[in-house]
Amino acid sequence: MNYLFFAWLASFIYGLEVVIGKLTSKYTISNPWLLNFVWSLLIIILIIPFALAHHVAAPTLTLNLFWAGFYYALANIFYIISLKLMDVTALGPLFNFRSVFSVLLGVLILGEKINSYQTILIAVIFIAGILVSMDEKLSLKSFFRPAILAVMVFLVSLSLMGIRILPVNIRQSM
Repeated sequence: MNYLFFAWLASFIYGLEVVIGKLTSKYTISNPWLLNFVWSLLIIILIIPFALAHHVAAPTLTLNLFWAGFYYALANIFYIISLKLMDVTALGPLFNFRSVFSVLLGVLILGEKINSYQTILIAVIFIAGILVSMDEKLSLKSFFRPAILAVMVFLVSLSLMGIRILPVNIRQSM
């Protein structure tokens, strides 16, 4: 099949996941930890037949895989905390900070180089993210609250996971 079909399907399912997450975390589920467990179990059950059909083998546990799993688990914990502390519609725009964190970690850890145009774009994303998370009085204190801190830890953890799953030969060549 065409890769565009899968890209649109993934986008649609991600949007559906956000809607389901909002409805269940806000109106039905009193225990978001149970929701996350059931949701993860459902994903595993749906993935296993495709993995078996394509003869996917179990990965060997390497240090990078261990750290990627650790950061992913940490990200999920703070994602659930973030959903409990704030509305998912406010969390969505803050997700753009992941790009900022990924670029900054790429510069700091992987030694990547960015030009002035990219620096300006990073600054725009950062400022827009702060403005989106402010209250209607445009108080900067509204950005510095526990819910936003939980979101930032969630996004930094996702960025660290992304760096750890890079193939070793790519990281060593940088």
